[in-house]
Amino acid sequence: MYQLRFGFEFGAGVCFWSANEAAEQYFQNYPITSHQLPVSKTLQKRIEFLLSWYDTFLDWDHPPDLSQWTDEADQFCTAAQEVLLLSRQQLGTPFEIVDASQTLRL
Repeated sequence: MYQLRFGFEFGAGVCFWSANEAAEQYFQNYPITSHQLPVSKTLQKRIEFLLSWYDTFLDWDHPPDLSQWTDEADQFCTAAQEVLLLSRQQLGTPFEIVDASQTLRL
């Protein structure tokens, strides 16, 4: 079983990380890019879109400031859950994805 963690960190460029040794060996890395995942090109592009969108919630000139985008943050969280569901469907049973996105800092 390959265990992955799904979550967002500003500037990370990924939202999937290996969560066990089997996954780290399979992907040969701890952070996993969308292009490394055995999923459709469409899902890879949705993941990339989410990563770019998430990075807009941070005030890069003054990172400690809290986001003022609360309405859009709700939309983002919905989109992130849709990507998580699609990822689970496309990756199938060899993969277990732990959802760490519930603790989003927006």
